[in-house]
Amino acid sequence: IFNFHLTNILIHALCMLAVVFLTLELLKTSRASEISSTGIAPAYLAIWVAGLWALNPVQTNAVTYLVQRMASIQTLFYVVSVCFYLKGRSEHTLAGRLRKAFPYYLLSSISSLLAFLSKPNSAMLPVMLVVTELWFFNPDLFADLWNAFKKSKWPSRALALVVLLFASV
Repeated sequence: IFNFHLTNILIHALCMLAVVFLTLELLKTSRASEISSTGIAPAYLAIWVAGLWALNPVQTNAVTYLVQRMASIQTLFYVVSVCFYLKGRSEHTLAGRLRKAFPYYLLSSISSLLAFLSKPNSAMLPVMLVVTELWFFNPDLFADLWNAFKKSKWPSRALALVVLLFASV
């Protein structure tokens, strides 16, 4: 049983590292000038955030119960997927080329698929990616989509409505 607990601890440690990298990407993306003016290095802040996350009783619950390994694995892939999306979107925005960001988008998609295969509650991942897009990159996303919908022809509108219908089920 020791090996099962050790495996859970290692997965949890990988999740913590993923949260460190996610926090660093979020700080880079948001251009958090308030944090740099306080004198706290972003790396220290990311380690503190990941430490608080890792020691939270909700998170440690998945480590102590052997059957909750799927929750830890799903968390790892979920966080990694958001991190790769942020990195890809940042590269896409800064470089202005999809070619440079494509590997990150691909890794985000693979991580998303692995999260979906790990546990069903990762179905919220697309919502998280849309919220990330709205919050950090394109606050006018819904207005842009609505304008594109209004300009499209009726077959495109029908297809969009069918896709939306199936996505809501």
